[in-house]
Amino acid sequence: MQNKKFMQNVTIITLGVLICAVSIAYAIYGTDVNIDGAVTVKNSSWDIHFEGAQQTSATNITDTSKITPPSSTQTTSLTFGVVLEVGDVYEFTTDIKNAGTFNAKIASVVLNGTKDGAEATTTDLAFANKYLKYTVTYADGSAISENDTLDAGTSKKIKVRVEYIQPENASELPTAQEEYTFKLNINYIQNS
Repeated sequence: MQNKKFMQNVTIITLGVLICAVSIAYAIYGTDVNIDGAVTVKNSSWDIHFEGAQQTSATNITDTSKITPPSSTQTTSLTFGVVLEVGDVYEFTTDIKNAGTFNAKIASVVLNGTKDGAEATTTDLAFANKYLKYTVTYADGSAISENDTLDAGTSKKIKVRVEYIQPENASELPTAQEEYTFKLNINYIQNS
């Protein structure tokens, strides 16, 4: 009988331990776990523009009535007009400023030109004819190229130069006044 009582006690203790173990397992797997958090998003902006256009000392046109100075007030488009005679140079610098919060890089540089309203040919940012040279470079003379970077909060100075040069053969000079229009498009994208 004592053996029977011992077995009952062992069974009751084992059952008690088993019930406790199941209760603990249920509590572990049945507990809610919460994560609370807050995220603050700072303001962001994309702002690349021209700023501070200034004529350089290389300009040798004394009749300033011939010159329409470029616009220089935080704009993505810069326009100028000038009337040139043989030997005249018109040159100005301007900053390309990244006032935004993203670093940027150049995706493409495209220079298009028209002559009297019709499409004209361009070669390596220089107008391809015998007497008119049009260039756009960084202020130090280096080429503007794809993948050049412009970090947020910085600027780079570029130089625009239009020159009416004397061709070697006088027959290559224009016989009538011609109007040339140039459009430079520097396309910036986010630099990741």
